[in-house]
Amino acid sequence: MKNLIIPVFLLFFISCSDSRSGGCIDVAAVNYENWADFDDGSCNYIADVVFFYDAITANELNLLGYDRLDYYIEETPGTFIFIDSEYPSNNGFIAAGIPNCYEDTYVTTPITWFENGLTTINYQVYGVNITSLLGIPIETETLVDEYSFDLLANECAAAQIRFLSKRK
Repeated sequence: MKNLIIPVFLLFFISCSDSRSGGCIDVAAVNYENWADFDDGSCNYIADVVFFYDAITANELNLLGYDRLDYYIEETPGTFIFIDSEYPSNNGFIAAGIPNCYEDTYVTTPITWFENGLTTINYQVYGVNITSLLGIPIETETLVDEYSFDLLANECAAAQIRFLSKRK
């Protein structure tokens, strides 16, 4: 009789176990799993940001003679990571309207995040002047813009650089 009780108990335990599978159920996520029965919080999202400026800002950048612009994105609260630099052409910084992502001469970066399909992006842009002292290059950075905006998954968001003098 003891031999019969163990198999019946195992059969009952196996048939009562939860067969549902957790995963990412948001179709906007890069790791969407159509087989998942419930959201387990594992969704990953990606979008692109392209930076640009208008003619007024381009003129201000040129008047100050910046040798380059350095772009930073906030990775964790209070910690900004360098993403790219932009150098002026022979004609200086030029405004050419709102660009598409990954156009030449524009700084574009992919952004990845977790949790939900909307995130807030914080960025900083510095103007850099390069001088030389006894043959040693010295870089001086000036904060040109800092701003935040919301970013949706799978979009290419154009972020307009606004020289700080325009935001009074």
